[in-house]
Amino acid sequence: MGGLIRRHRLRLSVVTPVHVGTGQELSPLDYVIRGERLYVLDQRAFLAALSPADREKLKLAVLEGDLVKIRDQIYQLAREPERYSRAQARVGASVKEQYHDKRDKLGPKLAVYPHLRGGSEWRPLIPGSSLKGAIRTAVLEALVQDKHDLRQRRWSKNDKKAGRKLEAAILGHPPNRFDQDPFADLVVGDVSLPAECTRVLEVRNLDTRTGASSSFFLAYEVVTLEPERTVYLEVGIRERHGVKEGRRPLPSLKEMLEMCRQYYLKRVVREQRMYEQTDQDHAVRWCKLIAEDAGGLASGRGCYLRLGRFSQREYHTLEGVTGSEGAGVTRNLVLHEIQLGDRINRMWTPMGWVYLELVE
Repeated sequence: MGGLIRRHRLRLSVVTPVHVGTGQELSPLDYVIRGERLYVLDQRAFLAALSPADREKLKLAVLEGDLVKIRDQIYQLAREPERYSRAQARVGASVKEQYHDKRDKLGPKLAVYPHLRGGSEWRPLIPGSSLKGAIRTAVLEALVQDKHDLRQRRWSKNDKKAGRKLEAAILGHPPNRFDQDPFADLVVGDVSLPAECTRVLEVRNLDTRTGASSSFFLAYEVVTLEPERTVYLEVGIRERHGVKEGRRPLPSLKEMLEMCRQYYLKRVVREQRMYEQTDQDHAVRWCKLIAEDAGGLASGRGCYLRLGRFSQREYHTLEGVTGSEGAGVTRNLVLHEIQLGDRINRMWTPMGWVYLELVE
């Protein structure tokens, strides 16, 4: 693609638990919980570690087709799961209790949704594509503000390509020429996280109209970094000379961070107002803290972003222009457990908030 890439270093802090999924759903056939940890089994290594007698017990349960018996046999036989696990994570008290209470019953799926991992050490990741997408959304929202002709145009939500056409018009390139999209010049690396930074926690779906939460049990592996721990990432911007006529040059990194600061400040204030209609005081408090901090940040130095599975569908570019925001009325909250001295404080918190700060 040509052009010199100017690189910048940024610091990332996880503010509330983040989940970036893999599309997988783990059942008690795939994992066991022992002590305070969940172990995802390497099935081949697990079977190889069994004695002939134990392997026969498991084989008989499988041949009988009794799912509950198979789950119980796996739990009983996986006595040393650290020997044959491909991933592990700390587990929340409610998830642990649910597992041991329902493991030997037929009804509950006891599904766990794992966080994305990768690299040679199979560490948790925050993919650069998620960060780039969060930045892109905020930048497009900022750029469309001075495009009065686009905002006045009647965009059909029935046209599946309407969003793509709108974004291309904002950025000044043909809808089918992705090579001319200026965001191709933004290079965001994956963020490799410490192996011990994930937890499997309970998630609930909240209806903000009624304040009622869902009765079904959900368990997600989420990233939680201690307040004093941060990670770093590299962002590159390809410098081009002679930008094609009509094609918008990519804003500078400081300009994009300021656009993100303003965009996500509006979003968290919106969230706060929604939670204020419910009894979720902790969620209100988290939103208020983020909003107050984001409002006082120096321009172009840092911003809050919202990432991952439960960042909600709020204000996609087309929805923002047509006034049909897709945020909906339900929100997902995670049962976050925070150690405060000798006691554990459990609170339902919004998901997906991170803080990004320019270092150099």
